Amino acid sequence: MLVSGFYAAFAVLIYIYISVQVIKERRKSKIAYGSGENTDLARAVAAHGNFAAYAPMAFILLFSLEFQFTFLQFAWGIYLIHLIGLFFVLGRILHFQGIYYGEKNNNFKGRVRGMILTFSTLAVAALANLIACLLGYLK
Repeated sequence: MLVSGFYAAFAVLIYIYISVQVIKERRKSKIAYGSGENTDLARAVAAHGNFAAYAPMAFILLFSLEFQFTFLQFAWGIYLIHLIGLFFVLGRILHFQGIYYGEKNNNFKGRVRGMILTFSTLAVAALANLIACLLGYLK
């Protein structure tokens, strides 16, 4: 059973939630483009754009890794897919909360922790893909 689609679908739901926050801030501030001088809108737009920048790379890597593990018949690979998917989604949630809610109180912990999880999962997924590719060539 393929599981990377579960994490991709969950991430899309988070992305929709973030998008709704941007829409709410735009309506509240009556700013259709950009963010003007409104810091709440600027935070929402930044969180939205950041999510949109990292999610495609993460899920391309996740789908590719799952496909390679299936091809190589690595039964244990499903656990790595779950860990990468779970930690990526958690990292994106923490990052959004850190930017959108935390920075209002000058609290950057959620943002920093979210980026650490995001970068870590991207690095693990990239390295695992490289290793799986090499093993596939050697097989």
